[in-house]
Amino acid sequence: MIEAVRVDFKVVTGQDVLNENPSPSGDPFFDNPKNVKEILRRKKGIETGKVKSTPFPEEIFSKLLDRV
Repeated sequence: MIEAVRVDFKVVTGQDVLNENPSPSGDPFFDNPKNVKEILRRKKGIETGKVKSTPFPEEIFSKLLDRV
């Protein structure tokens, strides 16, 4: 037995285009493909272990915050 399948299409206008900017505030920094590419490159480096984080002692953070 073959069932009927209905396929609906929606006309997409400029207002309906999905915003791919990951910033909740719409920061224009993320609209630049070079910036996004660099972020993804650095993320990949962290995931593959090529880049390692350096932990800072709590006192360094305190000094930095005192200057703000």
